[in-house]
Amino acid sequence: MKVVWYEPVLFLAKGGLALKFRPPGGGEPIWWTDVPIGAVSSMAWEGEVFVPTPHVHEDGLSVIVRCPGGHPRNGIEDPGYDWYVDAPANNCTRRGEPHRCWVRHGDPRDGTLHVDKNGDTCAAGAGSIVTPRWHGFLHGGQLRSC
Repeated sequence: MKVVWYEPVLFLAKGGLALKFRPPGGGEPIWWTDVPIGAVSSMAWEGEVFVPTPHVHEDGLSVIVRCPGGHPRNGIEDPGYDWYVDAPANNCTRRGEPHRCWVRHGDPRDGTLHVDKNGDTCAAGAGSIVTPRWHGFLHGGQLRSC
């Protein structure tokens, strides 16, 4: 399944700043909870004040990918599972040390995103993601089952 960039849109809402995501090709921004499996975006931006996560990559992005395999909820069989690619893995073996549990290459905005263990990384896994009901890789802009 191809991953597709959803542009983050920061706007003023009742009570403060809010974040939505513009689908490819334009259209009205939607909440992250409404994006489909295969959506990719960032929860941080270079040069912006709004940074809701401490896990920001050198390129200023904090990549999130909607993967398959989430627990059924609200009548939806597979609402997806969010993978925070730039955050530490649950099974990280180098907590507190500078490194990347998942090493990303390419650009998530142009469909070339590739995630593996090729770089300064830990011994956690093989660059894949395990969700409650799916296990796979993100290689060459595609989510692929193991």
